[in-house]
Amino acid sequence: DGIEEVIAAADSITVDLAPTADFEGDPGMLRIVWSAERDEVVIIGEDLADPGSGKVYQLWLLAEDKEVVPEDLLVPDDGAIRKVLSVSDRAAAQWAVTIEPAAGSLTPSSPILYAS
Repeated sequence: DGIEEVIAAADSITVDLAPTADFEGDPGMLRIVWSAERDEVVIIGEDLADPGSGKVYQLWLLAEDKEVVPEDLLVPDDGAIRKVLSVSDRAAAQWAVTIEPAAGSLTPSSPILYAS
Protein backbone atom coordinates (compact mmCIF):
# COMPACT_ATOMS: atom_id res chain seq x y z
CA ASP A 1 0.00 0.00 0.00
CA GLY A 2 3.08 2.28 -0.03
CA ILE A 3 2.89 3.48 3.58
CA GLU A 4 6.15 1.89 4.70
CA GLU A 5 7.95 3.08 1.57
CA VAL A 6 7.04 6.71 2.23
CA ILE A 7 7.95 6.44 5.91
CA ALA A 8 11.32 4.86 4.99
CA ALA A 9 12.16 7.44 2.28
CA ALA A 10 15.46 9.21 2.95
CA ASP A 11 13.80 12.63 2.78
CA SER A 12 10.63 11.80 4.76
CA ILE A 13 9.45 14.40 7.25
CA THR A 14 7.03 13.46 10.04
CA VAL A 15 4.68 16.11 11.36
CA ASP A 16 2.10 15.62 14.10
CA LEU A 17 -0.92 17.80 13.48
CA ALA A 18 -1.95 19.54 16.66
CA PRO A 19 -5.59 20.22 17.50
CA THR A 20 -6.35 23.93 17.40
CA ALA A 21 -8.11 25.90 20.13
CA ASP A 22 -11.34 25.45 18.12
CA PHE A 23 -11.28 21.67 18.54
CA GLU A 24 -13.83 20.35 21.02
CA GLY A 25 -13.61 16.93 22.65
CA ASP A 26 -10.91 14.27 22.34
CA PRO A 27 -8.79 15.04 19.26
CA GLY A 28 -7.16 11.62 18.86
CA MET A 29 -3.98 11.73 16.78
CA LEU A 30 -3.23 12.85 13.22
CA ARG A 31 0.23 12.48 11.69
CA ILE A 32 1.59 13.36 8.26
CA VAL A 33 4.69 11.73 6.78
CA TRP A 34 5.74 13.56 3.63
CA SER A 35 8.34 12.66 1.03
CA ALA A 36 8.95 15.44 -1.49
CA GLU A 37 11.16 13.12 -3.51
CA ARG A 38 8.31 10.62 -3.88
CA ASP A 39 5.60 13.34 -4.10
CA GLU A 40 3.63 11.30 -1.57
CA VAL A 41 2.10 11.86 1.83
CA VAL A 42 1.04 9.27 4.38
CA ILE A 43 -1.80 10.21 6.69
CA ILE A 44 -2.09 8.27 9.92
CA GLY A 45 -4.94 8.95 12.29
CA GLU A 46 -6.04 7.17 15.46
CA ASP A 47 -8.95 7.65 17.83
CA LEU A 48 -10.56 10.26 15.57
CA ALA A 49 -14.15 11.31 16.09
CA ASP A 50 -16.69 10.73 13.35
CA PRO A 51 -16.91 14.01 11.40
CA GLY A 52 -20.71 13.79 11.37
CA SER A 53 -23.43 12.79 8.94
CA GLY A 54 -22.68 14.01 5.43
CA LYS A 55 -19.28 15.37 6.54
CA VAL A 56 -15.62 14.43 6.02
CA TYR A 57 -12.26 15.59 7.24
CA GLN A 58 -10.38 17.39 4.48
CA LEU A 59 -6.59 17.74 4.34
CA TRP A 60 -5.09 20.99 3.08
CA LEU A 61 -1.55 21.66 1.92
CA LEU A 62 -0.44 25.23 2.55
CA ALA A 63 2.28 25.68 -0.06
CA GLU A 64 5.39 27.77 0.37
CA ASP A 65 3.97 30.16 -2.26
CA LYS A 66 0.97 30.69 0.10
CA GLU A 67 -1.45 28.78 -2.14
CA VAL A 68 -3.94 26.62 -0.22
CA VAL A 69 -4.36 23.28 -2.00
CA PRO A 70 -7.11 20.79 -1.16
CA GLU A 71 -5.45 17.38 -0.95
CA ASP A 72 -7.91 14.67 0.04
CA LEU A 73 -11.09 13.75 1.85
CA LEU A 74 -10.65 11.60 4.92
CA VAL A 75 -13.25 9.39 6.56
CA PRO A 76 -12.09 7.50 9.65
CA ASP A 77 -12.80 3.78 9.75
CA ASP A 78 -13.52 2.98 13.39
CA GLY A 79 -11.53 6.10 14.33
CA ALA A 80 -8.51 5.24 12.15
CA ILE A 81 -7.06 6.60 8.92
CA ARG A 82 -4.12 5.07 7.07
CA LYS A 83 -3.71 6.41 3.58
CA VAL A 84 -1.09 7.30 0.99
CA LEU A 85 -1.73 10.32 -1.22
CA SER A 86 0.09 11.59 -4.26
CA VAL A 87 0.71 15.31 -3.95
CA SER A 88 1.50 17.55 -6.85
CA ASP A 89 5.10 18.70 -7.01
CA ARG A 90 4.75 21.24 -4.20
CA ALA A 91 6.68 22.13 -1.10
CA ALA A 92 4.46 22.17 1.97
CA ALA A 93 4.93 25.01 4.41
CA GLN A 94 2.09 23.77 6.59
CA TRP A 95 -0.76 21.24 6.77
CA ALA A 96 -4.30 21.73 8.05
CA VAL A 97 -7.51 19.72 8.46
CA THR A 98 -11.08 20.97 8.45
CA ILE A 99 -14.51 19.33 8.40
CA GLU A 100 -16.24 19.78 5.06
CA PRO A 101 -19.35 18.53 3.24
CA ALA A 102 -19.03 14.94 1.95
CA ALA A 103 -18.05 16.17 -1.55
CA GLY A 104 -15.27 18.34 -0.13
CA SER A 105 -14.58 22.03 -0.66
CA LEU A 106 -12.31 24.12 -2.85
CA THR A 107 -11.42 26.40 0.06
CA PRO A 108 -11.19 25.54 3.75
CA SER A 109 -14.19 26.17 5.97
CA SER A 110 -13.78 27.50 9.47
CA PRO A 111 -12.71 26.37 11.91
CA ILE A 112 -9.41 24.70 11.16
CA LEU A 113 -9.36 21.75 13.55
CA TYR A 114 -5.76 20.51 13.15
CA ALA A 115 -2.66 22.35 11.97
CA SER A 116 1.07 21.90 11.76
